[in-house]
Amino acid sequence: MKKQENFKVGDRVVCIDTAGNSKSLPGYHGVIRHIDSGHPPILVEFDEFMGGHDGFDAYTGKGGHCYFCYPNELIRESEFEPVDIKFSFDDFILGTTP
Repeated sequence: MKKQENFKVGDRVVCIDTAGNSKSLPGYHGVIRHIDSGHPPILVEFDEFMGGHDGFDAYTGKGGHCYFCYPNELIRESEFEPVDIKFSFDDFILGTTP
């Protein structure tokens, strides 16, 4: 998976890592709605509710769908390679993984 950092407003992206943020969002898909010099600088409006915000003053998005991310936490949707999941979360919790 190749990380790209030259994003533009309107790019479709997938969150691949949020180690530097307070939310765990890997696998969430969304659209870049605003880029500025803040930390983190990229406002993404995710397709699904993820407990974020509405974009504050940077963009008026869906409540609970927006979050600011760092460039290294995102990848363009066209470059994203889904990971094959070999077992379910329930299997892991119940101890029945292969």
